[in-house]
Amino acid sequence: MIDPFDASASLADLQRSWRAEGLWRDQTLDQAFEEAAQRAGDALLILHSETRPCEISLAELRRRGKALAGALHALGLRQGDV
Repeated sequence: MIDPFDASASLADLQRSWRAEGLWRDQTLDQAFEEAAQRAGDALLILHSETRPCEISLAELRRRGKALAGALHALGLRQGDV
């Protein structure tokens, strides 16, 4: 494995190394969450926060994320907007 903090390592070298180890896949964050929710939707996520601690299942987090995405889309937000 290439040290990601090695300044001489190129991004392409890091990507090749991570792909070889199964750490880098050609999927979006949305696809990764969908896959994880299907595989282990009942898994409990515990978010540590001094102001908003939370316990939520992976499936519920996925559902809320989809609802937020739908609401933002309804307001006119589109891919590529910043």
